[in-house]
Amino acid sequence: MEANEKRNAKIGSTTWTLWRVRKTALEMCHDRGYMVTAAELEETLEEFMSKFVGEREYCDELTVLLEHQFDHNNQVFIFFPPTSDIGRSAVVDYSKRMHENNVNHGIIISENNLTPAAKQVSILLFFDFFISIRFFFI
Repeated sequence: MEANEKRNAKIGSTTWTLWRVRKTALEMCHDRGYMVTAAELEETLEEFMSKFVGEREYCDELTVLLEHQFDHNNQVFIFFPPTSDIGRSAVVDYSKRMHENNVNHGIIISENNLTPAAKQVSILLFFDFFISIRFFFI
């Protein structure tokens, strides 16, 4: 086994996947004009692992709030739920956090699909509070 293969075997696929997904989400936001630091864009897997120890328990710490470079009122939250199931209560909790911070755009990145109730709540939030939540599944 080569050194890289041994290192990757020790890392764990969940950690590697979360690092790649977070990095990709930050790159996408940067490309769309949101302010992302060079350190965040260039973060190595080792740096990621030193900040976020464990597997799923640190997902709340992965949450990012980004501001658009030309419109400081245009902000987006990127959420990484700590569980693989996203239900109604999780969507409501994230929307409350967005509302408290005057943020109208959110991205939830999850391993599994939403429950039907979560989908319904996300639609109602848009029409009632103009809160837009997009879901991406890994």
